[in-house]
Amino acid sequence: MECYNCCFTVHYTQPEIVDILKKADIVLDTMPPVINAHSEEGYEEYATYLQQLNVHFYRLNKLIVDKDTLRDIEFSMRTYKNKKTKIYFTGMNVSDDISTTKLLLKASQRYENLLFKVLKPQFRK
Repeated sequence: MECYNCCFTVHYTQPEIVDILKKADIVLDTMPPVINAHSEEGYEEYATYLQQLNVHFYRLNKLIVDKDTLRDIEFSMRTYKNKKTKIYFTGMNVSDDISTTKLLLKASQRYENLLFKVLKPQFRK
């Protein structure tokens, strides 16, 4: 399931965010950039560009929220010069039946709320 406009900004750097999540027993993995490059050269150029922008990609394998288990939560982070980091959630696996657009929107809102319910409070100073 994709998550549209699912992002928030925090006043921490990416290493600080990773440390905060680890202290909250939230384990994440780094991922290579996902791009549609036709050649290795195109991939390298894009990866270099993302590195210059300080963009990194991550995955939370599992996050338990109340009675729900969210799996394969993919997101990216970009830290700006003012030490603010924007966290963009791009998708996750869900077990709900989302065979129609209405169900997809309902599931998306539900899981977005659950995800933010757990993660946002971790970053309050």
